[in-house]
Amino acid sequence: MYLRSGASLVSNPTDCTTVQLAEPATSNAYFEKGLEECEWLGRTPIVAVAVDGLTFYLAGVPTHDSIQVRSFRQNYHTPERPVRDKNGETIDDGEGKKKMIPGINMDNGYYQMHEYQAPAWAQHLNHIPSHIVKLTSLNTPIHRWSLPGVPDGFQVFIKRDDLTGAELSGSKVRILQFLFAEALRNNARHVVTGGCLQSNHCRAVALTCRQLGLTPHIVVARVSKV
Repeated sequence: MYLRSGASLVSNPTDCTTVQLAEPATSNAYFEKGLEECEWLGRTPIVAVAVDGLTFYLAGVPTHDSIQVRSFRQNYHTPERPVRDKNGETIDDGEGKKKMIPGINMDNGYYQMHEYQAPAWAQHLNHIPSHIVKLTSLNTPIHRWSLPGVPDGFQVFIKRDDLTGAELSGSKVRILQFLFAEALRNNARHVVTGGCLQSNHCRAVALTCRQLGLTPHIVVARVSKV
């Protein structure tokens, strides 16, 4: 493997830095167990975890006995707790109250229909949806992005929809929450969509359909049968 020298491309490989690539991974019992338990083969392993009658699909988890699964089960219901300093003392919020870390409640209205209230800036729009299906937490942060070559006087910010806290492919759930609400209000039983072989949209639609009791039908480009 050859790397660029400085900022310009080089034509002579002898002027490049040579990097030794890692040896190809070899199969083992743990790897094969992960393939057997994986719910969705693709770019990331996904396993299904059942808790309190609900099924959660955890992305990036190789097997059911992984530490991620154990941690998920342990923290499924985490009560509110005070913030403490390095000495273990509780921290005051400046108004005589303890600072608290919000608890975790994984089934707090998820995959349920809710009335939708459009924000003030969108009130003038036509055809505002009346309902929404809560699929994940969408109050994601906006971070400044330090990129090389940005002209003076400009700043680049990125909306971190990879931090929704769910496996449903970031920003794609923003439109799906309205589409699935409409489908449920119209008593739909099947959902048809399409995409490429590794489409995150198709994956999100399929997972949401199963959670809502709908049957997904995925049309995959250039694939005759899956």
